[in-house]
Amino acid sequence: MVSILLLPLWLLTCDPAQDKSVVPDAEAVERSETLFNQAYQDLDVAIMDRLLSDNFEAAYPERATTSNKQQWLTELQGLRTLFPALEISVDSMTVAIDEQRAQVEAVRTFNWMQDGQSGSYRERYTNLWSQESGKWQLHQSTVTSQP
Repeated sequence: MVSILLLPLWLLTCDPAQDKSVVPDAEAVERSETLFNQAYQDLDVAIMDRLLSDNFEAAYPERATTSNKQQWLTELQGLRTLFPALEISVDSMTVAIDEQRAQVEAVRTFNWMQDGQSGSYRERYTNLWSQESGKWQLHQSTVTSQP
C-alpha cells in the first residue's frame, strides 16, 4: 500500500532518461582544436587530412580569397621547407557548441626561424567544427590578421 502511495511521488521526481551520445562534448572539441593547432605547427598534412571535412573551406576576407581542402593541404605541405622551426601558440580561445556544431574563436601567434632570422605573425580565427560520423571535423576556418 505504501509503495502505491509513493509511486506518483517517485514518478514526479525522476527526470526522463537522456541520451548522452547526442550531447556535444566541449572537451572533445577542444581536443580536436588542440590537435589541429599541433598538426599546423608540425605541418602534418596526414593529421590535417583526417581533421578537415571533405568540404572544408578556409576564408581570408582581407584578401577576398578562399581555399578548399586540397588547396589548403598543398599550401601546408609547401610551408614545411620554408618554416622548419615553426611554433604556434593560441590564446583567448572561446568555444560555443550546439547540438552538432561548434565554433572556436581565438588568436593564434606564429613564431619561426628562417635563414637565421626570427619572425612572428598574429591572426584571429574562427573555426567551425561539425560532428560527422561521431567525430568532430573542421568544416570552415575564417582568418584575419591581428595587429
